[in-house]
Amino acid sequence: MKSAWRLLQTGNNTAAMNMAIDEALMLRQLENALPTLRFYGWARPSFSFGYFQKIAEEVDLPKCREQGIDLVRRPTGGGTVIHGWDLTYSVAVSLDNPLIPKDTLGSYRLISACIIEGLQQLGIKAEHYSERANGDAMLQNICLTNPTKYDVLIGGRKVAGAAQRRKQGVMLHQGYIALDMPPDDVTSLVSKQDDLSQLVTTSSIAINTICQSQSPLPKGVGGCLLERTKLERAIASGFEAIMNIQLTSEELNPMEINVATQLAKTKYETDKWNFM
Repeated sequence: MKSAWRLLQTGNNTAAMNMAIDEALMLRQLENALPTLRFYGWARPSFSFGYFQKIAEEVDLPKCREQGIDLVRRPTGGGTVIHGWDLTYSVAVSLDNPLIPKDTLGSYRLISACIIEGLQQLGIKAEHYSERANGDAMLQNICLTNPTKYDVLIGGRKVAGAAQRRKQGVMLHQGYIALDMPPDDVTSLVSKQDDLSQLVTTSSIAINTICQSQSPLPKGVGGCLLERTKLERAIASGFEAIMNIQLTSEELNPMEINVATQLAKTKYETDKWNFM
């Protein structure tokens, strides 16, 4: 018998609200709520950065604000992720769930396999990254330039990454899948190093970059070749196939909205949280 999970598609929100919703979903797991897979987007271009990063040392804060880039610190680890051109997802689940490996790497591998299965259903060949990358410490702080174990690659270049937090017997797993490549004027702001825009381009890839490189293009198609909703459906199907679960579409309930609204205001919108 398949396990029941919730599927949430919450659309575009501010960076602070996106993180607040994920934390609210994590807190719900303490109350024996159904495990939840959430897909979401961003109201404007955003950089999310890992819990342990000192982002003020890595980016030009005034320039980011001038260009309208939202900055938010995640409750999970990892490096800086550029949002606005990706499909972002999260998984909130109790660690008592028998489907979730007890070891952290095992859960990364499982969820990565779900992403790979979804991409394969779209005819896109992807694979795990099997070795932890070493090298320049600054590059390791930028998610697109630094594949780590069980990230997802296409043709040797990173297309999807994730970060995770385990607390009070609950797992929050946050990840992204690159749908389009961000423009150079955005990637140039992800670090004070002037040459990282080119490194992002050469180290990573986006799904629609692959589609646009195919010739001829499908009839009537231009620009964004794969719609976000189609990618969501494929990835959800990948989760169902790999984990043997049944996803049921729902919406955030009033309690979750209230908790997330308070967390956004008192935590994720504050300089104390983001730049501590």
